[in-house]
Amino acid sequence: MVLYFHPIGYGPGKDDNLIYVGKDKHENEDLIKYGLPQDIWFHVSDLSSAHVYLRLPQGQNMSDISPETLDDCIQLVKANSITGNKTNNIDVVYTPWSNLKKTASMEVGQVGFHSNKLVKKVRVEKRINDIVNRLNKTKQELYPDLAAGRENYDRGLRAARKAEVQDTRKAEKAAKDEEQRQADLRSYKNVMTAACRVYSRDQNCILGCTAHGLYSQEAAAIGPEIACGQQYKLENAITSSASNVQGALLLISLQLRFWVTELTWRDVTDVFGFQLAIKVCSLV
Repeated sequence: MVLYFHPIGYGPGKDDNLIYVGKDKHENEDLIKYGLPQDIWFHVSDLSSAHVYLRLPQGQNMSDISPETLDDCIQLVKANSITGNKTNNIDVVYTPWSNLKKTASMEVGQVGFHSNKLVKKVRVEKRINDIVNRLNKTKQELYPDLAAGRENYDRGLRAARKAEVQDTRKAEKAAKDEEQRQADLRSYKNVMTAACRVYSRDQNCILGCTAHGLYSQEAAAIGPEIACGQQYKLENAITSSASNVQGALLLISLQLRFWVTELTWRDVTDVFGFQLAIKVCSLV
């Protein structure tokens, strides 16, 4: 059985800023074993007393305990010490649960410390009945499954760490993708690799532009509407009419002006002949 008390700072529906106490030394063994990292352990120095724990909100430590909450804890420890309750000017020690040290040679309920530097001591001049009575009015006797509670805590911690790792990886990937995108924008080769082939068939002038890379989704097939990288959509630039050679020349000019292409001099002269090839070059 575990006794629970509501100190100053406790809020309904919360399991932090909560004081809990082992009923006896055997119960104290379980509290030592299944405590949480944010638990703070209190005990009367050099005297027998109950093991009192204060559960802080996750992420807080001893320095975050308010003076009022600290007074509640030390008064409760004093009140639950047979000798200490009757004695003035006693000392109460407190330390993080993680600093408690338990060895096989110790008696039931007995603990030591991994580091004395993490142990604080406070003097309690006398019992303050108003505080003790207020705390006793909130007392609850419960039978929690301490082992299951610790397992649930560890499971939640693992899930949180896993989510944090996943978020970090997503952020790193997004940063890497953005870095690559910026590099692509600075690179003629990757921003737009265009292979523009001009050919003549049945006295129709057709331009085929195959775009790859960052804006490949905007590349269009041969047709009356041609869409190329960076969302430049040239609608009806080429029709099936052989008389619209000027439209083809204009489109070629725009392709060459904005994008790196693999269109060669021979490609142009083979299709248009020498005179029209000179026109194409004059438009670039």
